Amino acid sequence: FARPLYVLTAAYLARASAGTDVDALGEAGLLRTLLDQHEAGHWRRLAEQRRLDLEAPDRRAAVGVATLLTGEGEEEALTVARLIPHFGAEPEPRLIAIARWLAQLYPASGASGALGEGSKLVIAPLEPDRLGEVLVGDVLREHPGLLAAAIDAASDRQLARALTVTSRAAREDQVVSAQLREVLDE
Repeated sequence: FARPLYVLTAAYLARASAGTDVDALGEAGLLRTLLDQHEAGHWRRLAEQRRLDLEAPDRRAAVGVATLLTGEGEEEALTVARLIPHFGAEPEPRLIAIARWLAQLYPASGASGALGEGSKLVIAPLEPDRLGEVLVGDVLREHPGLLAAAIDAASDRQLARALTVTSRAAREDQVVSAQLREVLDE
């Protein structure tokens, strides 16, 4: 409980999930439990509202990719959606629908979250940063080729974001560290 984030997460989980032994969870375990018990429900509810047929692992991977790269404008948003494992070959209208769902999950500061005609599509990351980094690390471990594909497809802005997030996640995760080293060597 060295950081306020972990204290708040432990308090929330202790209150929301009486069966969760927060004392037995490490820092990353607390955040993973929060992702599974709180954020996953948020992702599911908004996906159902938008009538998106996304399974839980796909929603998790989508938010991980969105946090890794983020997106400003339709082109970057499509890059994010195409990189979601198992969705790269989906038709563009489906990818745009997924991108709009991602934009609604965590509206960028100053954005309303409701994207009408003429609104710029902005996909913001899951925050706080450490929570997003744990999710990105998990998604990169589950999909080993994702980091290389993301770096190849990313815009300059997205590339800078991906390298920042991945290097921060790599400090706590040796698998992600090895993936990052391999991608940078290439």
